[in-house]
Amino acid sequence: MKIQIHPNFFSEFIPACRQAGEWLVLMKTKKVLFLLIGVPVLLSGCLPRVGQDSAGGKDEYIKGAVAPGFPALPSYEGAEIVESYGFSGKFGAIFMANDDLDKVVKFYGDSLPKLGWETSLEETSANFVFQIKNEKQEGSVIVNTAQDGRTTAITIAVSPRPQ
Repeated sequence: MKIQIHPNFFSEFIPACRQAGEWLVLMKTKKVLFLLIGVPVLLSGCLPRVGQDSAGGKDEYIKGAVAPGFPALPSYEGAEIVESYGFSGKFGAIFMANDDLDKVVKFYGDSLPKLGWETSLEETSANFVFQIKNEKQEGSVIVNTAQDGRTTAITIAVSPRPQ
């Protein structure tokens, strides 16, 4: 049996295969480039950022530090700041203290008026809520036992007063 090769085999088929092979390599290269460059770029714009690696700009939460421009409120000595935020004149923060709930409540009850805040205290079975206001701002300081049952959580929220 004799195999016959078409007279145009080398001039037509081989270049077509070469082009198909180059096309496959090009497509694989494009996929790899997309995976290496495109996916991280897309994800970086879609995922929320929370943490110290940020500059603490507008509309951002800051872990472990107080947001720039945070209002003058008493700071409980030894309390660890968990997270804070500040944007459009609105601020908030969460602190954790290792002291007894009653001691922290007494501190805020004594300290808030000294810094010019008017207060009213609401007590429930689960927490103490100081409603606070001054000339420009209003908000709350909530003091309660944290979920672990040992530490005291302090949650602060302040916003501009309506004009």
